Amino acid sequence: MKTHLSSHVRMVVAAGLAMTMLASAALGVRSLLTGTAAASPAAPNPGHEWSQVEGHGIDAAGYFLGSTANQALELRVNGQSALRLEPSASSPNVIGGYSGNYAGSGVVGGAVGGGGGSSAENRVTDAYGTVGGGSGNQAGDSIPADSAPFATVGGGLRNTASFHGATVGGGMDNDATGARATVGGGDGNLASAENAVVAGGVGNNAISSAATIAGGALNQVSGNAGTVGGGLGNLASALFTTVAGGSSNYAQSIYATAGGGVGNRAVGQYSTVAGGSENHADGQYATVPGGSFNSATASYSFAAGRRAKANNQGCFVWGDSTDADVACNDNDRFVARASGGVYLYTAGDLSTGAYLAAGSGSWSDVSSRDVKENFTEAEGEQVLAALAEIPITTWNYKSQDESIRHMGPMAQDFYAAFGLGESETAISTVDADGVALAAVQGLYELSQEQAARIQALEEENATLEQRLDNLEERVSALEAGAPPAVAAAGASSSGVPATSFVFGGGLGLVVVGLVLAGRRLAGGRR
Repeated sequence: MKTHLSSHVRMVVAAGLAMTMLASAALGVRSLLTGTAAASPAAPNPGHEWSQVEGHGIDAAGYFLGSTANQALELRVNGQSALRLEPSASSPNVIGGYSGNYAGSGVVGGAVGGGGGSSAENRVTDAYGTVGGGSGNQAGDSIPADSAPFATVGGGLRNTASFHGATVGGGMDNDATGARATVGGGDGNLASAENAVVAGGVGNNAISSAATIAGGALNQVSGNAGTVGGGLGNLASALFTTVAGGSSNYAQSIYATAGGGVGNRAVGQYSTVAGGSENHADGQYATVPGGSFNSATASYSFAAGRRAKANNQGCFVWGDSTDADVACNDNDRFVARASGGVYLYTAGDLSTGAYLAAGSGSWSDVSSRDVKENFTEAEGEQVLAALAEIPITTWNYKSQDESIRHMGPMAQDFYAAFGLGESETAISTVDADGVALAAVQGLYELSQEQAARIQALEEENATLEQRLDNLEERVSALEAGAPPAVAAAGASSSGVPATSFVFGGGLGLVVVGLVLAGRRLAGGRR
């Protein structure tokens, strides 16, 4: 029973027969079916024609489309070469497109898919190189034929992949000159080191091993494994450096990163400038998150805002919008300029916290009645008594020099006396102020009581003084020889009852005399 070829096979065979006739007519020397000499292109060997219905038992080694001659085989269109198959010792070269396209001398396994033109030929100059199309493209270097194998140019114009495994996908005037380097496309890009990649853009150069430029224009990576994501005129110049984008940004030490912005520099090792303009992170692990004209020049320093200068190790500097420098010049110091005030809240609804008002030099606690509850009246005198029992000493913190002295109670004593605050190892300023104010109230209460007693004593003393004055007048009258009745009358006329001055005869005069003498000796009134 006859075996019929599938329709697909019949189409291939028909195309092959057409190719056979065209090639035979062009070469006119050999039979493409059998490889034997032919008397005429119109008279193939009888009995050896391909059959559309007979496929069984054909020996593929003896029946083929092609040539046994060691010379190129061409397929022409309108008399011009469209496809050329060039023999080699191992893998033939396949050259399509413009007739001037070529595989260099000694090249094996080269392929040009098409394209090319006058003075813009596509060419494969090293083994197993490929040019897919386009014009003026080259896969491989110039010498020798096996020095840059497996290079590929997908298409485009005047692109070159000139090292082992290098690839240019397309675009124009791009060069992949490093081993396994890649330029995806764009214009005028260069990947010149091993495993370097330029995805696209214009005028980008990845010139170090494993460097990557995603796009943009005029960017350069000269540090191994460095990356520029895009932007304009950016530079990643050290190992593992990164510039994400922006313009004229530099990452210049190992693991340094510039996120974007313009004119930023990440100079120190592991330093970061996230963005903004004209910011510098010069110290190791230094950080500038953004803003403008900020500099973190020392290790572990941080500068943000505007014109913040972190000049010493561990400095943290925040600058507000003021167009003036604010600097930290001591290690591990926090400096902030906030000309509108500093507000710190410790509750999600902003009901509690503290703030430094604009221009102020002291903190204010949020202390409205509206944010408080469970009120209990403080007994001032009790607070005063308890406070009197707490030792108050001067001391220094262990973390400071012993010459820096402070005064106050110990937190444990304060907590034991009043039970205030969140911890027995800390004294809240609001509690310290509250205790002091309650103690002042206690003192005021005591002072009022004392004042009342003093006033009563003063009134009593005034009465005694008046009485004494009257006694002095009477004694003076007696000394002047006035009768006792007259002296008594004088005392009565002064507002003091005369009876209070009658002591009875000579004994009274003796008592008065002793009183007056005592006053004179004590320097009192005469």
